[in-house]
Amino acid sequence: MRHIQLEEDLRIRFPSRGAEFDEGVEIGILAALMAAGLPEISRTVASGTIEQLRCLASGLGYRIVVSGEIRGQVDVTLQSSAMRPKLRLVSGS
Repeated sequence: MRHIQLEEDLRIRFPSRGAEFDEGVEIGILAALMAAGLPEISRTVASGTIEQLRCLASGLGYRIVVSGEIRGQVDVTLQSSAMRPKLRLVSGS
């Protein structure tokens, strides 16, 4: 049973449901946020959702950045393609 992030400090869980249900809820929440047109969305999701999330993000005009996996979960950041990418200065030393 996982905790699913709704907002910054708000998480829910479904004790009598399986991992597949949890992943469906995560995808549904992210789809709703992208459909609302938010410029940037960051969440921690199950690593099993990434393939479906990539297809959904592409169809809704978002870029996806996936960070390292820890215990079957990954951090994702979705950015609207209308938003310019953030540039970072990387030290050469």
